[in-house]
Amino acid sequence: MINRLLDSNDFGTLMKKHIYETIELLLKDGIEFSVAAEIEHISFSPELPEDIFEKLAPISLFVLAGYTYESLILEKDYITFEAGFGSENIGSFVTIPLLAVRHILIDELVIAVNMATYKDDKEISESEIEHSMGVFLNNPENEKIIKKSRDK
Repeated sequence: MINRLLDSNDFGTLMKKHIYETIELLLKDGIEFSVAAEIEHISFSPELPEDIFEKLAPISLFVLAGYTYESLILEKDYITFEAGFGSENIGSFVTIPLLAVRHILIDELVIAVNMATYKDDKEISESEIEHSMGVFLNNPENEKIIKKSRDK
């Protein structure tokens, strides 16, 4: 029962909104914070050297303070920031989908938790697409549009 909830798109949407609004508030108030995020869904540009990437935990903590905090950009579906890695402080732009954020912390206190299963926007199930198409086709005007495009 719980897995059905955690996997549902509605719950994912709720969690993404919660993460977005929490980060938005912290940015508005100028509060530095950290995020613990699932590394498998994070992109680095440029990519990190293999020896550094291998040292990252499956859920890694990113401290957003100083320049890293100032470089933070909050978008509808993700956050991006510049961070330095390793002893050489190798710079990379980090992009984290909001649903890959598991925790938001201030100091060591967790202030937000995301329990939703990460789903890429492209991971919409076939049944959801069929359901959406069914709803779309229930409108006679939409049926006419499709028929016209097929007749061309």
